[in-house]
Parts: sequence; structure tokens; C-alpha cells
Amino acid sequence: MQNIRCVTYKDEFSSENCAYNDLEIGIRNSVVGCGSSVFGASKPGDIVLINAIKDKKRYVVIGLLSEKLEYCDAWVEEGGRRWDHNYKYTPITSMFQYDFNTEQDVQDLCKTHSLNKNNLFNSRFCSKKLKVVIDRLIEKFKITT
Repeated sequence: MQNIRCVTYKDEFSSENCAYNDLEIGIRNSVVGCGSSVFGASKPGDIVLINAIKDKKRYVVIGLLSEKLEYCDAWVEEGGRRWDHNYKYTPITSMFQYDFNTEQDVQDLCKTHSLNKNNLFNSRFCSKKLKVVIDRLIEKFKITT
């Protein structure tokens, strides 16, 4: 079974001190990067939940890791940092705002399945245990062609 990873960009480590910029850079270039060795152990085919907060609102995109990269300068070129662990990914969802209704849906689902909703956006504790939640988010925000 594929792993589920979470990457949360933080303002203090991001291009122009704006985590949302790093999220957008990654979306434009179909890449995701971070410093976590847990993320570094990911494999192609794993699911990644990439998110950032801007103006007290969380924005998210869910993707499928496709290729591990030795390095990636996408963020450096826009004033950000060079991450230790980088992957190409294919988006499964469009970018969406994790709004009140979505949060309530996740909370209810976690309660039903005895899951900790706080683990969803935690890079250390996000795992395949949350697959039912990820599947719901994918169903709700899946890219339609």
C-alpha cells in the first residue's frame, strides 16, 4: 500500500517569507520539496498532501509522487530555499481551500473511523491510516478533464 506524506510549507522558510508562494512554485513546476527525512524516504506512487497557510486560510493540493529528484532549484530561482528532498508529482486534485465545511467533513470522518484529525497536516504523523480522509478529499476536489 502506498504511503501518505504531508508537506507543509512555512512562511519563515519560504520564498518572500510566504508559504503560499512555495506552494504555487511547486504547483507550477509539478515539484514538491522539504527537509524532512521521513519525506525523503517516500517512493514514486506515494500520495502527497501539500499545503500552506496564507491570510489564516489553508490551501492544499494532493498529488502522486512520480520521480525522486537529486536536487531542484525551482524555489531558489524565486528567492526560496533548496530543499533536501525533492520529487516530481502529478496533481490528483486542483488546489483547494481547506474551508470550514471541508474541515467539518474531515472531522466527522475522523470521528467515525477513530482517527486523529490533527495528524492530517502533520508531516510526522500523517500516514496511510488517513487514507479514508485523503480519498474523501480527492473525491471532492479531483481534477476533472
